[in-house]
Amino acid sequence: MNNQLFKCIGGLFRKKDSSCVFFERMLGFRPLDIQLYKLACIHRSSAIKDSKGHVVNNERLEFLGDSVLSTVIADVLYKRFPYKDEGELTNLRSKLVKRETLDNLAYKIGLDKVVVSVQKLDQRHGPKIHIGGNAFEALMGAIYLDRGYETCTKFIKRLIDEKKLDMEQASREESNYKSKLIEWAQHNKCSYEFRLVDSQINKKDNTTTFKTEVVIDGKIMGTGMGLNKKQSQQNAAKAACEAIDRQ
Repeated sequence: MNNQLFKCIGGLFRKKDSSCVFFERMLGFRPLDIQLYKLACIHRSSAIKDSKGHVVNNERLEFLGDSVLSTVIADVLYKRFPYKDEGELTNLRSKLVKRETLDNLAYKIGLDKVVVSVQKLDQRHGPKIHIGGNAFEALMGAIYLDRGYETCTKFIKRLIDEKKLDMEQASREESNYKSKLIEWAQHNKCSYEFRLVDSQINKKDNTTTFKTEVVIDGKIMGTGMGLNKKQSQQNAAKAACEAIDRQ
C-alpha cells in the first residue's frame, strides 16, 4: 500500500510519539504491520484515495473484525459463564458487541483520537453515527491479520480485566425483553399478545423449535425462534423492542 496515503494521519499523533508507539500503548503490544492499524482508522467519509484513484477506508477491516470480535466474545463468555444457556449467552454477546458499547469502548482506549473522518466524532455525536464503534471493529480486523486470533483474545481479555469492557456488569444488566416490552405496552396503553404460531420437531437430535410472534395493537411487531417457548418469546420480544426503537 502506498505510504503517501497515510501522510494525512501523521499529524494526529503527538510529535514525540511515532504511530507505532501510539498503537503499542493503546493495544499493549507492538504492531508488526502498522499500515493495517492506520487503515483501520480511516472512515469512509474521509474519501481518501490511493495512487490509482481507488477510495480507501476501513470497511473491509470492519467486516472482518466484526466476525472476529463476535467469535472472541463468544469464546470468552462460554468459558466464564459455564451455567448460562444458549439464549442467555446470545443475549449477553449481543449486549457486548452492540454499536453503543463499541462506541464507548473506542473512547475509553483513545481510538477516537486517531480516526480520520469529515464528520465530528465526540461523546455526544459519535454514538449516533457509530464511527468509533466501526473503527473498533476495524481495529480487531487489523489485529487479527497482524498478530492472529490469540492476540485478539488477549486484547479483549485485557479490556475486560481493566473494566473498559465490563462483562460482569453487562451480565447483571442483561435485558429481559419480554418484561421490557410489556412495561412499554402498558405505559402506552397498547394491547399485546405473545402468539405461538409454530413448533417443529427435529427427529435427528430430538429437539423442538418454537416460533412466537409478538402482536401489538393487532400488528405483528416481532418474530422469534427458540428451543423452548420462553426463549422464543424473549427473542420475539427483542425483535419487537428493536422495531419500536427504529420507529
